[in-house]
Amino acid sequence: MNVAVWVFAVGLLPPLFTTDTVYVAAIVPVAFAAVVLMTLPYVMLMTLLPAQSRAHGAAAGLFGLSRGVGVLVGPLLAGLAIEVMRSFDVLTLADSKGYSSIFAVSAVLLLASLPFLRNLDI
Repeated sequence: MNVAVWVFAVGLLPPLFTTDTVYVAAIVPVAFAAVVLMTLPYVMLMTLLPAQSRAHGAAAGLFGLSRGVGVLVGPLLAGLAIEVMRSFDVLTLADSKGYSSIFAVSAVLLLASLPFLRNLDI
């Protein structure tokens, strides 16, 4: 998970520095890291629960709720970043009218998850 977070976060940074489409050819490892981060957390959650626990349903519900919150909050933060960065003339922000800031928001949120992963003992 730690490696996938780093690969995904670092893989999101090139659009901040270039608008060259050659970057698309290097997207395969970044996409693989994204798949790992979308599938493995649920497995990790279930392994943290005791085998005889009856809380698996509640844990699955909370997991779904947290994903839903992310689906709502992520685009709001991305939209806010676009509005704030629209007038900045650095990196690729001017060329994309601020839309490349979406990648920075995603990378920051990914890296913010690292302290939580360090505390897991799986």
